[in-house]
Amino acid sequence: YERAILLGDFNTPVDSKVIQKWMPDDAIDALEALGYDAERVDMIFTKGMKIKEAWSRPVGPSDHPLYAVRLIL
Repeated sequence: YERAILLGDFNTPVDSKVIQKWMPDDAIDALEALGYDAERVDMIFTKGMKIKEAWSRPVGPSDHPLYAVRLIL
């Protein structure tokens, strides 16, 4: 696909061998701008879009922080 978004709880950090093996070379970790966090297992991968901004909020009702991005087509 020319453009795509894949997000979710991957239960493994972004630098794991599994993610490195299966993510296409042109996929971008949209949360990379937030800095590397070895504990982060929630990912937002994009392809064919620009990331305008990314942010997070602390753990709330869920057992995971909230992650969000604003994208430009």
